[in-house]
Amino acid sequence: MSSHILSELYRTATRYILLHKGRVIEELTQQELDGKCRRHILIKTEDAAKTAAALETALHTANFQVMPDGAVRLYDNLDNIKEVAAALSQAGILVTGLSLAGDSLEDYFLHKIGGRQDG
Repeated sequence: MSSHILSELYRTATRYILLHKGRVIEELTQQELDGKCRRHILIKTEDAAKTAAALETALHTANFQVMPDGAVRLYDNLDNIKEVAAALSQAGILVTGLSLAGDSLEDYFLHKIGGRQDG
Protein backbone atom coordinates (compact mmCIF):
# COMPACT_ATOMS: atom_id res chain seq x y z
CA MET A 1 0.00 0.00 0.00
CA SER A 2 1.26 3.47 -0.78
CA SER A 3 -0.09 6.60 0.86
CA HIS A 4 0.81 10.12 1.85
CA ILE A 5 -1.59 9.90 4.83
CA LEU A 6 1.06 8.70 7.25
CA SER A 7 -1.17 8.54 10.32
CA GLU A 8 -3.40 5.97 8.53
CA LEU A 9 -0.37 3.90 7.49
CA TYR A 10 0.90 3.84 11.06
CA ARG A 11 -2.34 2.18 12.20
CA THR A 12 -2.41 -0.46 9.44
CA ALA A 13 1.09 -1.33 8.19
CA THR A 14 3.65 -3.64 9.79
CA ARG A 15 6.62 -2.87 7.51
CA TYR A 16 7.62 0.46 6.03
CA ILE A 17 9.73 1.61 3.13
CA LEU A 18 10.32 5.35 3.24
CA LEU A 19 10.72 6.91 -0.20
CA HIS A 20 11.87 10.41 -1.06
CA LYS A 21 12.09 11.69 -4.63
CA GLY A 22 11.88 8.12 -5.94
CA ARG A 23 14.68 6.76 -3.74
CA VAL A 24 14.40 4.34 -0.84
CA ILE A 25 15.76 6.14 2.23
CA GLU A 26 14.92 3.52 4.87
CA GLU A 27 13.22 0.16 5.39
CA LEU A 28 11.96 -0.74 8.85
CA THR A 29 9.48 -2.89 10.72
CA GLN A 30 6.65 -1.62 12.92
CA GLN A 31 8.70 -2.58 15.98
CA GLU A 32 11.74 -0.62 14.76
CA LEU A 33 9.57 2.39 13.97
CA ASP A 34 7.92 2.24 17.40
CA GLY A 35 11.35 2.25 19.01
CA LYS A 36 12.42 5.29 17.02
CA CYS A 37 9.18 7.22 17.58
CA ARG A 38 8.37 6.25 21.19
CA ARG A 39 7.84 9.20 23.56
CA HIS A 40 10.66 9.58 26.06
CA ILE A 41 12.73 12.02 28.06
CA LEU A 42 16.00 12.54 26.23
CA ILE A 43 18.80 12.98 28.75
CA LYS A 44 22.26 14.20 27.80
CA THR A 45 25.09 14.07 30.30
CA GLU A 46 28.83 13.51 30.19
CA ASP A 47 28.56 10.07 31.85
CA ALA A 48 25.87 7.73 30.49
CA ALA A 49 26.80 4.87 32.85
CA LYS A 50 26.49 7.09 35.92
CA THR A 51 23.21 8.45 34.57
CA ALA A 52 21.84 4.93 34.08
CA ALA A 53 22.85 3.97 37.62
CA ALA A 54 21.17 7.08 39.02
CA LEU A 55 17.92 6.33 37.16
CA GLU A 56 17.88 2.82 38.58
CA THR A 57 18.72 3.94 42.12
CA ALA A 58 16.89 7.25 42.51
CA LEU A 59 13.86 6.67 40.27
CA HIS A 60 13.67 2.87 40.63
CA THR A 61 13.39 2.26 36.90
CA ALA A 62 15.16 0.22 34.27
CA ASN A 63 12.83 1.48 31.55
CA PHE A 64 15.50 3.43 29.68
CA GLN A 65 17.96 2.92 26.87
CA VAL A 66 21.52 4.21 26.52
CA MET A 67 22.01 5.26 22.90
CA PRO A 68 25.25 4.87 20.90
CA ASP A 69 25.91 8.63 21.18
CA GLY A 70 25.73 8.42 25.00
CA ALA A 71 22.29 10.01 25.31
CA VAL A 72 19.78 8.21 27.51
CA ARG A 73 16.14 7.71 26.56
CA LEU A 74 13.94 7.42 29.66
CA TYR A 75 10.51 5.95 28.93
CA ASP A 76 9.12 6.49 32.45
CA ASN A 77 8.32 9.71 34.32
CA LEU A 78 7.20 11.57 31.20
CA ASP A 79 5.00 13.81 33.33
CA ASN A 80 7.71 14.36 35.96
CA ILE A 81 10.64 15.86 34.10
CA LYS A 82 11.42 18.11 37.09
CA GLU A 83 11.66 15.04 39.33
CA VAL A 84 14.08 13.45 36.86
CA ALA A 85 16.22 16.60 36.78
CA ALA A 86 16.27 16.79 40.58
CA ALA A 87 17.21 13.10 40.96
CA LEU A 88 20.10 13.45 38.52
CA SER A 89 21.28 16.65 40.19
CA GLN A 90 21.17 15.02 43.64
CA ALA A 91 23.27 12.15 42.21
CA GLY A 92 25.92 14.71 41.21
CA ILE A 93 25.30 14.38 37.48
CA LEU A 94 25.77 17.43 35.28
CA VAL A 95 22.82 17.41 32.86
CA THR A 96 23.64 19.07 29.55
CA GLY A 97 20.28 18.36 27.92
CA LEU A 98 16.86 17.29 29.14
CA SER A 99 13.80 17.32 26.90
CA LEU A 100 10.68 15.42 25.92
CA ALA A 101 11.16 13.69 22.59
CA GLY A 102 9.50 11.23 20.24
CA ASP A 103 7.99 11.59 16.81
CA SER A 104 4.87 10.72 14.89
CA LEU A 105 5.48 8.80 11.64
CA GLU A 106 5.17 12.10 9.74
CA ASP A 107 7.67 13.82 12.07
CA TYR A 108 10.07 10.90 11.68
CA PHE A 109 9.79 10.97 7.89
CA LEU A 110 10.34 14.73 7.76
CA HIS A 111 13.37 14.38 10.01
CA LYS A 112 14.80 11.69 7.69
CA ILE A 113 14.48 13.90 4.61
CA GLY A 114 15.73 17.04 6.33
CA GLY A 115 12.45 18.92 6.88
CA ARG A 116 9.59 19.91 4.67
CA GLN A 117 10.57 19.96 1.02
CA ASP A 118 8.27 20.47 -1.91
CA GLY A 119 8.70 18.75 -5.22
